[in-house]
Amino acid sequence: MTMDMVKKIMVEKIPFLNHGNLNDRFLSAMIFWHNKEWNMYADIDGKFVNLRAWPAGNFYFGESAERPTDFSSHFLNLTAQRACYLGLELPILGIRDDLFNISACVAKLKLMHDTKEQNKHGVCRMVATEVEYLYSLCRSMYDLLQDFASKLWARYKPKEPPKIPGKNRPKMYPELPKSFADMTLNDKVPRTADELVAKYKIPFEWANFYVQQCKFFTGIRHFRDNVVHNGSYVNHVMESEHGFLIQKDKKPFDGMNLWKEEEEFDNGIVLLMPAIGSVILHTLSALENFSMMLERNIEFPEPIVPGMHFYMRSYYDKELTDLLQDALDRLEKKGSGAGFDEEG
Repeated sequence: MTMDMVKKIMVEKIPFLNHGNLNDRFLSAMIFWHNKEWNMYADIDGKFVNLRAWPAGNFYFGESAERPTDFSSHFLNLTAQRACYLGLELPILGIRDDLFNISACVAKLKLMHDTKEQNKHGVCRMVATEVEYLYSLCRSMYDLLQDFASKLWARYKPKEPPKIPGKNRPKMYPELPKSFADMTLNDKVPRTADELVAKYKIPFEWANFYVQQCKFFTGIRHFRDNVVHNGSYVNHVMESEHGFLIQKDKKPFDGMNLWKEEEEFDNGIVLLMPAIGSVILHTLSALENFSMMLERNIEFPEPIVPGMHFYMRSYYDKELTDLLQDALDRLEKKGSGAGFDEEG
């Protein structure tokens, strides 16, 4: 909701906000975890009340997480606390919605394995379509991130210098593309950081972010586009007592380097879930890297809710956080980029 909407329901009564720093920004949640108590504000029949309620699948501000599996990140906190400008709501909210859907995907894959005896002859097809959807979510998050970046750049880019009669055209600052592919690729060829700086006048660190993300992004983009437009699909999902299995040399899993010895079987067969965790971790790491880069290059206003962080609570947060922790552990042990070798 926008600040104008919130003010209509007496926002000044919420004690946790930085009331002098709300102009031109939107409030991401009206639920607060403070002193180990929930404060949930709402407009009920024209009256502004503090309900005795707590979130089930929602976001909240808190001095700490109310339970260990509530999810937070630098990107979520920056876009809820400091970079929450009016006009940027759609890509920010879209990314948050994709996060909920990713957590549901992870939970469904676990549920399919736990109940596979009830659907012995069709469960692998169900798993394959879920993996395809998950790749589409990760692809979506990159485009939503670029939409957010484009709108933020339009706000923060340097002002155009005035035209001086008789002089050459002054240095201009172009708008950024709304598509991640349009930003990173030139006729399918990856742009270099120097090319991006020259074309869009963005800081070098900003441009280098796209260079670092290009290989992974083009991989998930290629697979997702082939599924949607060319009828491709996830090959050879198999089920076992250990979990669902895949062939590690088949797309979209080829190039990954993350399995433990006991997770690899004959003929290049490996467990599916480590691959899923690696893809999700890499996508969320892109959000983290981008938001931390922004904070180093842009002087944002002070937080809307001082002394608190922004948390996500979903029905499936434990499944998501467990998978991400496993992916992080593998990354630390393997020492390669989010589970991908140099060729992946």
